[in-house]
Amino acid sequence: MVHLGDVGARARGEPVYGLLPAGADRADGERPAYDRLIELCEERLASQLPLLAPHPADPV
Repeated sequence: MVHLGDVGARARGEPVYGLLPAGADRADGERPAYDRLIELCEERLASQLPLLAPHPADPV
C-alpha cells in the first residue's frame, strides 16, 4: 500500500489519487464517491492551471 506522505509514492509516475484505498468499495463493488474524486482530479490536471501552492515535501 502507498502512503500519501511517502515522497517515493509521489514520484511513481502514476497519480496517488488513482490508487484505490482500502475500504473505498461499497458492498456491491461500486465506488461512486471515489470515482467522482478521480474525475475531478483528472479534470484539474487536464486544465493545466498552475498549482495553487507547492507540495510541502517538494524540494525547494
